[in-house]
Amino acid sequence: MRIAIIGASREAIELVKKLQELGHEIVVLDDRRGRIDEIRSQLDVATFFGELKHVEVYDEARIHRADIVIAAHESEESNVIASVFARYRGVPKIIAVVNTDEVANLLKSLGLAQQVVVRTRKLSQSIIDALLNIKSIELDGSTLLALINVEDHKSLVNVSIEDVEKNGLKVLALIDENGNVHTPPPKDAILKQKHKLIVLGSIRAISSALNIGL
Repeated sequence: MRIAIIGASREAIELVKKLQELGHEIVVLDDRRGRIDEIRSQLDVATFFGELKHVEVYDEARIHRADIVIAAHESEESNVIASVFARYRGVPKIIAVVNTDEVANLLKSLGLAQQVVVRTRKLSQSIIDALLNIKSIELDGSTLLALINVEDHKSLVNVSIEDVEKNGLKVLALIDENGNVHTPPPKDAILKQKHKLIVLGSIRAISSALNIGL
């Protein structure tokens, strides 16, 4: 996938590294020359420097060709503008990072972003959760402990635990529609819409199980 990231903070660089490891084409935009130079010195990704409140830099970077735009600059204004531009140009998925719940609710109500992350914890992990539509804790550099709501991932309905685990994911527990916890769940258990899973695995394993393709 082609992923455009607005904002070249240290947290963004960490996110770029993770997404690059998964084989994605990354484009980074920022309004500070020093940060662009830092990314260029560390990573082999396309970078664009320019005023993020003007559409020219977005056109130059061709972010309308991106599959996902992640607006993660420290400036909420820049993130809102990037989200508006991406929405107008038909980008399939937009994730915006904001500082307050009020701005998050505004973006959601206007339909400018499918996912909105409020800066409350480690940013790169929050964005990964938004990409995968899960809630997780990073245990080390490559392993997540995650809660998956089957209702948010229709492709899991009528799938067995054994099939979920085919790509290296470990299902630690199944929470059924009555709130009962099955640990470990039977391999032949079939997932229903109201089920939840607690899983352990890499970003790649989780995205593969969810058919997201990260």
